[in-house]
Order: sequence, then C-alpha cells, then structure tokens
Amino acid sequence: MSPYVIPGLPQKKEILMGSKLKAEVIIEVVCLYFKVSRSWVIDNRQDDERVHIRQVIMYLLRKNTSMNLIEIALLIRKEHMHHSTIINGVKVITGKLQAKGRHPCKKHIAEINDILKGKDILQ
Repeated sequence: MSPYVIPGLPQKKEILMGSKLKAEVIIEVVCLYFKVSRSWVIDNRQDDERVHIRQVIMYLLRKNTSMNLIEIALLIRKEHMHHSTIINGVKVITGKLQAKGRHPCKKHIAEINDILKGKDILQ
C-alpha cells in the first residue's frame, strides 16, 4: 500500500487501463496532489504555478502513456496548445530532474509516481 493516499481517487480494481483512461487518472492524481482543480490547470492563464503543474502533467503523460504530442495537447487544453508546447514542457521537467542538487520538482515527480504505482497505473 502506498503511503500516499488521496481521498476521492478510485481504487485499483475500479481503474481499467485504456490509454485515454490511464491519462485521465494521471491528470486527476496530479491535480489532487497539487490540490487544484482540472479547470484551474487548463485555464489560459500563464502564472508560474499553473505552468509548472501543466508541465508535470505533460511529462508524466509523455513518459507513461502511448499518447502522441497532439493527443496530449488536446487532453490538457483542448485548444490554444501546440505540440511544440508539449515538447518544451517535457524538456523543462526533464531538465529539472537532471539538474544537480535538490529541486522541488524531483520530489513532486517521485511522489506522484509512487501514487500511480500504488494504483497499478505504472508498472
């Protein structure tokens, strides 16, 4: 059992792992982890916190699903997002994870991955 329990998140047996549903669960876990709503994340505003959370979602979707860049863009924002935005978001998070020293992003990604592994979403 994962030490990270998020109220409202479906249990393992309730999650069927089609690619689209897997992506939806990843987005839900990230939103619950950061204590924000999905509508808050997909809002058009570009403040640092919102952009960071979007980039975390982009990174996790790219690394853990078979979705292509356009599918990810459509899932996150539906409109106004180009596939190059996804490429940049993944690069930004990858850079933070590879940076020397302690970056809060490393902790976020590790904890979110632990939650997803606990839900049998990641192998």
